[in-house]
Amino acid sequence: MCSVSWLLDKHGYHLFFNRDEQKNRPLALPPKQYTQAGVEVLMPIDPAGGGSWISLNECGLALCLLNNYQGKIPQGADAERLVSRGQLLKHLSSQISVEKVIQAFAQLNLQQFAPFTLLAFDPNLTDVQGNVMALAWNGEQARDLLGSGGVRIDGEVVDRTFIYKLGATHICQAGKKAFARITLKSE
Repeated sequence: MCSVSWLLDKHGYHLFFNRDEQKNRPLALPPKQYTQAGVEVLMPIDPAGGGSWISLNECGLALCLLNNYQGKIPQGADAERLVSRGQLLKHLSSQISVEKVIQAFAQLNLQQFAPFTLLAFDPNLTDVQGNVMALAWNGEQARDLLGSGGVRIDGEVVDRTFIYKLGATHICQAGKKAFARITLKSE
C-alpha cells in the first residue's frame, strides 16, 4: 500500500511518500530532471510503465499518485490494455498550478486508467494559504475528495478547512486498518 503524508508550516510544506513496491516489478529509475511540455520536472520513473508516482516541477507544483485497489476496473476495459496510471501523473506534471491540473484532468479519458487518487500541492502552500487537491477515480466516477468533504473517518468528515487548522485534531491512517488522532501545535 502506498502512503502519502504532508506537514504544513509557515514556510511551506514537507511531503512524505512511501511507494509500495511489487516484488516482481523492476527497480525504479532514480529521480531525474525531465522536460514535459516545456516545463522542467523532477521525478523518478517506473521502467515497467514509463510513468511516475511523484513529481515536482519548476513552478513548485508537486503531484503524487496513489493506486486505488478498492476501485473497479472501468466497465468495458481490458485490464491488460489499461494505460499506466504513472503516465497520467507524467502528463499532468507540466501544469503550473492546482487549478491548471484540475482543468487538464477534466479533459482526460479516465476510462483508460485503473482506479487511483491524485494529489496536487499548490506551489505557495503553507499552513495559512494554498490548496491541496485530491482527485479520486474509482473506475466509475471521479470526485474531489477534499473539496467535497468526501473522506469520512471515524464519523468525522476530513475537509480542506479541517486539514489546515493548527490546534485541530487530525485523523491519519497509520496502517491498513489503524488510524491515529494527531493534534497539530505551533512551535
